[in-house]
Amino acid sequence: MTVFTRGVNEKIDTDTAFAKHVLDSLGRFLSRDWGDVCDEDRDANDWSIDNGARVLAAYGEDDDKVWIIREHDGSATTVLFPSEY
Repeated sequence: MTVFTRGVNEKIDTDTAFAKHVLDSLGRFLSRDWGDVCDEDRDANDWSIDNGARVLAAYGEDDDKVWIIREHDGSATTVLFPSEY
């Protein structure tokens, strides 16, 4: 299940370029492209996917920056603004 926080959902509703950014980011996430994280975090995310741990990826800049977090058991993937964490 993929969910969006209220802030992300509201911006998707009013900003088509942002909505495309979120969809593109989700596609990258599903392809194991962790976005704008350091090499150590990339390696940790790869390990986490293979071993059932939590994954955090980051995409975009400034007001369009979103994080995507996959829970350790894969039960939920959440798209949120860093300020909503």
